[in-house]
Amino acid sequence: PQDLVTMGDPLSDSVRLQWGRPECGGGSPVLSYSLEKSSTKEEGSWEGVAVVADDEAFSPSEAHSLPPLSHTITHLTPASCYFFRVNCRSAIGCSKYSEVLECSTAVGSPDTPLDACAHNRTANSATIRWKPSLTHGSAVTGYQLQFGLRACEQVTLVQSEGVECVKVLKGLVPASAYEVCLRALSGSGHSPWSQPLGFETTPSIPGAPLHLSVISYSPTSVLLGWAVPHLSGSPVTSYTLEVTQDQGSAHSRDQSSAHLRELSVDASQTQFTVSKLQPETKYKMRVQACCAHGLGPFCPHITVSTLPLPP
Repeated sequence: PQDLVTMGDPLSDSVRLQWGRPECGGGSPVLSYSLEKSSTKEEGSWEGVAVVADDEAFSPSEAHSLPPLSHTITHLTPASCYFFRVNCRSAIGCSKYSEVLECSTAVGSPDTPLDACAHNRTANSATIRWKPSLTHGSAVTGYQLQFGLRACEQVTLVQSEGVECVKVLKGLVPASAYEVCLRALSGSGHSPWSQPLGFETTPSIPGAPLHLSVISYSPTSVLLGWAVPHLSGSPVTSYTLEVTQDQGSAHSRDQSSAHLRELSVDASQTQFTVSKLQPETKYKMRVQACCAHGLGPFCPHITVSTLPLPP
C-alpha cells in the first residue's frame, strides 16, 4: 500500500487514516489491509488495530483511478505520539509494510477526579479531598463541586481555590445526608462528573424552645409552658429554666442574692411550675434545651408579675 496519510487533524482520542492501493497486485486480488500502531516504532512494539476488506477487483493500471481506502483508529490517548503502518493480503500472502506514518493526537479534556472522600465532618461543614486528574496535555485549571441533600433536586455549585484538591463545604444542615460530584476544568474543556460521593453531617445542639408562655400564676408561683425546639439529630436530655427577678422590684432591692435562679426540668416535660416567688414582683423567665452535644440557645425571655397576697 502507498501514501498512508491522516485525513484531517487527529482528534484527542482518534485519527482517520487513508492510503492508496498497491500498484502491483502480484497476480492475485487484494483481499484486505491490516493496520498496525506503535508508540515507539521498535520491532516487537507493533500491534494490529484493524483489518479493512477491499471489495474492489482492480488491475495494476487501475490502482490510481480507484478511490483510496480509509479507516478511523479509536481509543487513543490524548496528547500522545503514535506510529502507523499498513500492509495488504492476497491469497498468495502479505505485502511489505507501507512507510511509517507518525502523528500526534490532540490535547484532551482532563479525566474525572478520583478517590474523593469526606473528612472533618461537622454539623455544618465537611472537607472533600480527591486525587488530581490526568491532564491529557492541557493543564487542569480548577475543580468544580456540585452538592446537595440526598434525594433533593436542588444543588449548589462551588469551585476549588486554584488546583488544590480540597474544598470545605459550608452551610450544611446538621444530621443530614448529602451527595457531592466533582469534575476537573482545563483550557480544553471539562471532565465528566464523578460518581456521587455520599456523606452525613453530624448531629448538633437543639434550637431554642418555642412559644414560651404563662399558663397560670399566683402570688408565689407561675406555671410556664413551651414547645419542643427544632432538633438537629440529637434528642433533648433536659431543659434549663432561668428565672431573674426584675431589678426595679422592691423585693429585688432587699434580696440581691435572689436575682437569678436556674431550675432543671426533665426532658419529658414542657410545662413547669416555678414556686417560692415573691408576691407583686416582676420576673423575667427563659428556657434553653440541653442534649448530648451541648446547650442550645435560650428562647426570648418573657416578663410576668406575681399576684398580690389576698387581704
